[in-house]
Amino acid sequence: MTVPPLSSEPPDWDAIARYRAGESVGDDARRVGAWLDANPEDAAMLASLDEMLAAGLAPVAAEPPDVEAALRSVRARMHAQPASDVIPFPVGRVARAHRRRPARWVAVTAAIAAAAAALVVQLMPRDTARDPVAVAAGSPGSVIETGIGQRDSVRLPDGTRVILAPASRLTVSATYGRGSRDVTLDGVAWLSVRHDDASPFTLHVGAAVVRDVGTEFTARADEGEAGQVSVAVTEGSVELRAASSSTPAVTLAAGDRGAVERGGRVIAERGRAADEDLSWMRGQLVFREAGMDRVRSELRRWYGIDVRVADSTLLKRRITATFDGEPVDRVLQTLALALGATVERRDSVAVLRSAR
Repeated sequence: MTVPPLSSEPPDWDAIARYRAGESVGDDARRVGAWLDANPEDAAMLASLDEMLAAGLAPVAAEPPDVEAALRSVRARMHAQPASDVIPFPVGRVARAHRRRPARWVAVTAAIAAAAAALVVQLMPRDTARDPVAVAAGSPGSVIETGIGQRDSVRLPDGTRVILAPASRLTVSATYGRGSRDVTLDGVAWLSVRHDDASPFTLHVGAAVVRDVGTEFTARADEGEAGQVSVAVTEGSVELRAASSSTPAVTLAAGDRGAVERGGRVIAERGRAADEDLSWMRGQLVFREAGMDRVRSELRRWYGIDVRVADSTLLKRRITATFDGEPVDRVLQTLALALGATVERRDSVAVLRSAR
């Protein structure tokens, strides 16, 4: 697979921290790997910081460090006159509207920044306790949340990995790992589940229950579209059923997409999982014949914009479009053109009206 082109922007240290923590997948992992290969001095620096962290030598600051400033300082001292052939890593292009809540890879990045500062000023190492936020994230009874326009990841005690889309929340059962493994999702997530016959993994999302049969999959609880829950399986298989119905579960295999409607009907679409189901992990918005409820939900999740439709005729139309970090005003104008509508925005509210 071809690695996406690299931009001329400064490094995205969050992405690098996820990569070093083993929590990057797909194109994100390939981009970071390519950048590290092209910048061996930076890769060597990060390897040195990893060794410090592993040995418990990184100082823990009383206040959260300025991650990007610390790492920029290190890199500036290493490259007083940067070589012209050094390839910078692309920073995420979707604007971060809110400060991210403390999270696992943020803690990893903060630890790297603290170690970087120690490396630059040659501080004497001392033994310190691990960051309690990093220890607590994903533990039984914990809650992991993302803000608007932000993604985050967590590794559960059994090794199961979860990547959360913007404006999403994962709640880990207080009894996780004691005979069963239950989590609840509000929003969108990708999961790579460690299978265990003795302790089944169960995801509760909206009006649906997803049970692992050894798999990787995405799950989405749409706010509109009659409260539909959708699941796309990328590896292995899952059992999908309605939470409040005695209807038998449907088994979805790799490449399948399934949905549970609010009324309890379970739909299986064989071989219909597509790249768009994972596009949000790359920071893209991909709509394929999407209804307005889905579009509105995604714009609220990524941009914090409440899209209101003044004409009911627009609600029946479908949208096919791809957005890759464009400013929200450009996204709204594109949608308006596709719908034959006009758009008026005031702060966090945008109103669509039929152009006729």
